[in-house]
Amino acid sequence: MRGRLGLWRHLLVLLSIGLCAAFARFGLVGAGVHDERFDVKQISVLRDGDNGLHIREVVDEDFGNQRRHGYERFIPNDFGVPTATRATA
Repeated sequence: MRGRLGLWRHLLVLLSIGLCAAFARFGLVGAGVHDERFDVKQISVLRDGDNGLHIREVVDEDFGNQRRHGYERFIPNDFGVPTATRATA
């Protein structure tokens, strides 16, 4: 019995893969689920004295129809611990 159904099972799996690929290609699944996108991202870097930088980053992100809590930014400390950091909404 197992030998007779082997080809049928393979064809069913191939059909499933083909349908999923077609749905993804036409945007029915996958992209567009969150409708989240960046509207604007602007970064300016200014010298601040002899040993410092003033970095200003402005991000305007549209979260679409999803409930989000905001933009998360990780500040690296490879060259020292950042001071005077501030975030506003």
